[in-house]
Amino acid sequence: MEGTGYEVGVKGSQFDGKLNSSIAVFKIEQENLAIWINTPGGNTYRSEQGTTTKGAEFTLDGELRPSPAIACRGFWTSSPLAAV
Repeated sequence: MEGTGYEVGVKGSQFDGKLNSSIAVFKIEQENLAIWINTPGGNTYRSEQGTTTKGAEFTLDGELRPSPAIACRGFWTSSPLAAV
């Protein structure tokens, strides 16, 4: 597999460092990506050309009070191969 990835994002600290946050978006372009095919009697893979995956991710974590700490993370991806 060969490819190129791009990512840009920002990180921040709020409430005197008690809460940290980040958000990023990304794009990955790949060649020769191995795609699993469910076949009777064994596993089969095929090579997919020109795939592009886009997405975003975010994180919130910290301790606004002495207890409990909080953490929240999420992501979203979009790929034409998701339905395969």
